[in-house]
Amino acid sequence: MALVRGIEIYSGTTAPLLTGSALPIVIVGTAQGAIAAVNTITKVTSTADAIAKFGTHTAGDTIPRSLEVLLRYGCNNIYVIRTTYSATPATNETNLIGADTAGARTGLYLVKDIPSKFNVYPAFVLVPGFNSDAVAVALDSVINAVRSYGILDATDGDTVAAVLTARDTATGIGKKSERLIIAYPSLKRASAPTIFEPLSVHIAGSVAKDGSYGKSTSSLTLLGVLEPSITLSMSLTDENSDTAKLNAKGVVTIIVDGNNYKTWGDRNALYPSAMSDRSYITVVRLEDAIMQRAIERARKFIDQPATVTTALLAQASFNAMFYEMTAQGEIESGKATWNEADSDLNAGKLKYQLEAHSILPVGLIQIGLTIGV
Repeated sequence: MALVRGIEIYSGTTAPLLTGSALPIVIVGTAQGAIAAVNTITKVTSTADAIAKFGTHTAGDTIPRSLEVLLRYGCNNIYVIRTTYSATPATNETNLIGADTAGARTGLYLVKDIPSKFNVYPAFVLVPGFNSDAVAVALDSVINAVRSYGILDATDGDTVAAVLTARDTATGIGKKSERLIIAYPSLKRASAPTIFEPLSVHIAGSVAKDGSYGKSTSSLTLLGVLEPSITLSMSLTDENSDTAKLNAKGVVTIIVDGNNYKTWGDRNALYPSAMSDRSYITVVRLEDAIMQRAIERARKFIDQPATVTTALLAQASFNAMFYEMTAQGEIESGKATWNEADSDLNAGKLKYQLEAHSILPVGLIQIGLTIGV
């Protein structure tokens, strides 16, 4: 059913490319020693906050150590959904997925309530330790609803060959979606090599820490890690190396650079089944950021009279948004144009074309927006 009154925004053509404080991240998982209630959204901003609310790690937990990794990167805008722990894996998974009942959502579906309750849109949604097809399907549904990105880890301990084979399927980490990132392998913690940390959490932390939606997921330094949990051949030039094979299947992995390990890969789970611009992670993330910010600015003009003056003021506001994103290094440039010919002042409809050039060599994003639908 079409909106009678409000804001309509949609993707236009996306020519080849795209793409604060720390960006908001969501973790859904278990923490047996937590005082934070299950199936509630709890914000974490510091190490002390994390320990006070979610305690320290107990076997079977996924939240405490994930928080430790994110806080290592300086992330301070984390939303945690604790689900009921069970010693039975199938029950744990069911609890994690939860129920999508408006007003009484549980588990992963509670992510849908974050924009209305906290006035933020998550940059990443993490479900460390879970990657079944049921989880992938639920995660994809949720992140599409809130225009976010979800990251799934390949099963800890799986071989490269097993991961490549799984990517050729259509289920679990083989799911093809422009809003899913597939990560592999896990990493050994430098201070305690027997602790394996999911790469998904490191990717989210390294991207989100500077608050820029224009940052690539690739070539970012990983903090506090010793080495990968499995033997991995790494090369920038050998197409037969494990890193090259993983990237070719749309998996974000790691590569060694001097004394550091870095993230390696900038394609989402849509790749390589589709090789369009929308298989670049930054393209979709940047489009989301523009849409979310444009909606906030458009809201200010819904109750204004649909006049030429209002139309030009809204255009100036959208251009100010692009100026801010350019100054923050999120885009190369952007421009808003009032589409006077297609607007209808008598009907109270103002139409705009928003265009942004990414800082990465991938292209032009075009978005249509109508105020007073």
